[in-house]
Amino acid sequence: MIRALVAGLCVVLGGCTANGPKYEQIQSAIPEMSPGSARVFFFRERGVSSSLRPEIRLNDVSVGRSVPGSFFFVDRPAGKYVAAVGREAGGRLAVPLEAGQVLYVRSYITTGAQVGYAQLELASKSQWDQALPRLAYIGTTISPAAVQPASTQRAGPGPAGPPDKARMEDLRGLLPK
Repeated sequence: MIRALVAGLCVVLGGCTANGPKYEQIQSAIPEMSPGSARVFFFRERGVSSSLRPEIRLNDVSVGRSVPGSFFFVDRPAGKYVAAVGREAGGRLAVPLEAGQVLYVRSYITTGAQVGYAQLELASKSQWDQALPRLAYIGTTISPAAVQPASTQRAGPGPAGPPDKARMEDLRGLLPK
């Protein structure tokens, strides 16, 4: 019952989004791409259906989750790839990668009659730049020790537990006592 309440609050209030460092805090720790590789930034802006956090796959290999208000990146050798999220046709996207290329893939949830559907689309650099200030990094490529403290955010520990689960502390003050 508690899980249903938490999931319901996440959907209704649009909360339960990613916690983590902002790009400006990690940009100096982002490694350079190795020769012959390309980089794909996956991101999802905040919005409706924030309780849905589907797995993102690249050529059927899990690379992360579509979490509202978050981004992560992967480096892959140049070649032909298919990014997928969910089971719907819109949840698949051809991603041909060329050496040295940087691509941006936006994930989002569309709502149906009773359920949300995960979708992917290529985003432009300007779309990425617009969304980036509101996104938190949830990847595993960067060591937590390399994260610079935010000058405009409160200092404190990062998220406890996996990023695909809502925590009770995220809902503090929303539940009756």
